[in-house]
Amino acid sequence: MVPYWLVLGAILLASLLIAMIVRFLLGKFFSEPKDANVFVFCLIMIGGMYFLLEFFGKHVAIVRSAEDFGHYVVLWPTDYVLDGSVTIKLDPGKLPNNSVINGTTKPLRFELVGYTKTGDISIMYGKVSIAPMSIERTLHYPDYVFSNPPESIWLWQSSSSGNEPTIRGWLHE
Repeated sequence: MVPYWLVLGAILLASLLIAMIVRFLLGKFFSEPKDANVFVFCLIMIGGMYFLLEFFGKHVAIVRSAEDFGHYVVLWPTDYVLDGSVTIKLDPGKLPNNSVINGTTKPLRFELVGYTKTGDISIMYGKVSIAPMSIERTLHYPDYVFSNPPESIWLWQSSSSGNEPTIRGWLHE
């Protein structure tokens, strides 16, 4: 299990390193206008690695307390220990795309909030209760953790009707 921001940083650094190596190798054989090609190659590398992370990595939110929350990506099988007594086996082959591990002694609730271009906000389907010291599958990754979701958000939608909601996850007690 790896922190999400660390994986994104490693993708960026690896892509830049590969781009520098390609630039060095191509610099001996070609003329200068190839800088644009190296830039495009770097963008393709970053996009490809991000695609693999988003679609093949399993996202896990771990809540230890109301102040201690982390976003992780499971890339290989690992064990997570809650309070030294409960062990949760995290296998990316069996894990759903989004999960929440409740490491607190209180139950948590996960709800989906829908926003539309017309300004409507609604608590939607997908209300899930997460028992203490357990893991639960969620339909969406939590966007708002222990804070109330805003009344409105800026939406980027091509739909002219504005009836299709944009979904955000809300995790709270």
